[in-house]
Amino acid sequence: TEAERAVLGAMLLDPERAMPKVQLLQAEHFHLTKHAILFATLQSMHAAGQPIDKVTVWERLAADGTLQQVGGPAALVELTIGVA
Repeated sequence: TEAERAVLGAMLLDPERAMPKVQLLQAEHFHLTKHAILFATLQSMHAAGQPIDKVTVWERLAADGTLQQVGGPAALVELTIGVA
């Protein structure tokens, strides 16, 4: 799950650089359901040309009704801690 956290954290912090590197991944590759949901959301937002940051992702997850499934707003912050 640490690798999953690192991938998601990188996608949140620097989506333009991270997205091309994760093209071969799919949500089904993630062990934790909450990570799979977040990955799918980030991919969808990127494909639609939507800005990706903690606030816009939080809003999207809330609108989709999946914010609590991924661990709430705190989970988004935690994913970016320690990612360089």
